[in-house]
Amino acid sequence: MHTDPPPVVSSPRRFVVSLAALLLSLPLVPVRASAATPLAHSTLQAVNPDGTSPQTWTNQYPFTLRGILLNAPEDLLSTDFVPDATSPNNGGQYQVFVQATDPGDFGGTALYMSQRGRPDANFYDEDAWAAELARVTADPDTGRPFQPGDYVEITANWAMHYNGKVNVNEAHNPDPAFDFTVRLLRPAVGLPPAEPLSLADLVDDTGTPVFDPTRATGGEHWQGMRVRLDAIRLADTDAVGTWNHPHPETLPFGARLVTCTDSTGRTFPLRLPRRSLGPAPATNRFFSATGFINQEGSNTAGYELVVQEVGPVLDIAFEPAGEDEGTPSAAVLTYSADYAGYALEVSDDSGATWHAPALAFPTEITVHDPEASPTRFYRLVLPD
Repeated sequence: MHTDPPPVVSSPRRFVVSLAALLLSLPLVPVRASAATPLAHSTLQAVNPDGTSPQTWTNQYPFTLRGILLNAPEDLLSTDFVPDATSPNNGGQYQVFVQATDPGDFGGTALYMSQRGRPDANFYDEDAWAAELARVTADPDTGRPFQPGDYVEITANWAMHYNGKVNVNEAHNPDPAFDFTVRLLRPAVGLPPAEPLSLADLVDDTGTPVFDPTRATGGEHWQGMRVRLDAIRLADTDAVGTWNHPHPETLPFGARLVTCTDSTGRTFPLRLPRRSLGPAPATNRFFSATGFINQEGSNTAGYELVVQEVGPVLDIAFEPAGEDEGTPSAAVLTYSADYAGYALEVSDDSGATWHAPALAFPTEITVHDPEASPTRFYRLVLPD
């Protein structure tokens, strides 16, 4: 694990190439064609002035959605069957998010099902639940397990507005007539690029979540989409303790919520995954968190970031040495221009000490280091 305080320390031999933006800029030619005209996610997720749903889609069953799968179900909830479950919250659950990709569309939609429905509803036994999970976690034609970054099509026979968003679900009913299906259109196209945001995009200067019923701004606009929250820090030591829990997969959904803040005092909830993100940043260290916006518990508030990774990411490659054998190769350091406020530091003793290199790059996104060596490390830090 990296030593404090880096947000990121990259090995000199590490070279990470992000293909998501490149792939998403190309026409999405699916492996299989879609037979139905898909419903726009933005249409499905439209809201009234009070945050409730106009439900214009209820007379369109079955309807289809297309988009890119953002997460694995086990990232958010345990799918394990619980014999004595009495409600959806204490039994096995499945939830994935799919982000819109069609031109003119935005947002995303959650797919949800649970082992146990409401107390007066039918529910799955262990074998039936296992069969349902198998049905929605792999492509029905090829048997290939779905992965984040797959381009998929969903056929929905039921959807429900709950906690501020419309979920495609099965009406908490094991009747196959309510099943939704997931079908692979194109594998591994890559995750959508994360949109850079600050807390000011989501929280106003009074500390109130930005609710815009037109969905042009605020949490409503970004709901179901990958974003990156920059210049945030953990608000308190309780958040650090939850982040550092030795077995995050055992924490219930409600216990994996921590608070971040920014330099203005705005705060925002972070929903941690059921896996380790590495050691928690100290409460005095600013960092960036990438994930997708979710909404829970309110029609006009309740926005949160489901965290998938912590950044910034510093990509490093080496240029080949020149014809003169005495000419050293140069390191090519690349990072997003959105991290222009970060400062580059180098270490020549495996991270024991760090210092600023003699390089001029106040806002450049590509930097050449002529003093590169196999033992030099790099990191990006946000100055205090």
